[in-house]
Amino acid sequence: MDPVGIADNERNAAKFFKSQKYNESIDLYASIPDLSVVGLCNRSGCHAALGNWNSAKADSNKALEMNPNYAKALCRLAVAEIGSGDLVTASNLIERSLLLHPSNQELLRLKEEVHRKISNEEEPERICYITQAQSHDHGHTHDHGHTH
Repeated sequence: MDPVGIADNERNAAKFFKSQKYNESIDLYASIPDLSVVGLCNRSGCHAALGNWNSAKADSNKALEMNPNYAKALCRLAVAEIGSGDLVTASNLIERSLLLHPSNQELLRLKEEVHRKISNEEEPERICYITQAQSHDHGHTHDHGHTH
């Protein structure tokens, strides 16, 4: 494929992505050899929109190999980690990314989202643990009282 054809395909794939035609965008991006960092990030976004978290991670990681500090790739990878349920990895990635891009609004929004999800996830466990601990302490007091 000639450079003009590659540029046209990448431009058309980006249009599909922006119009939420994710499968069409993915197919067109797949036809492009040596996809650019932007193309990889867009394809990652398509995969994420479809819930294909491993593919989204793979494209984000490829983009980061090409440009390790690219904010969009860092965001796309964080979204994929969140989507796949790895909130701790997502949180660590976002914190490291914010060191490079402290005012990036997408990273700041993702940070809030991850912290909210982590808090919501821990709350039932904490309540269960507290309830079990109180029951255990209460039962222990009764058992101790009966033995004396």
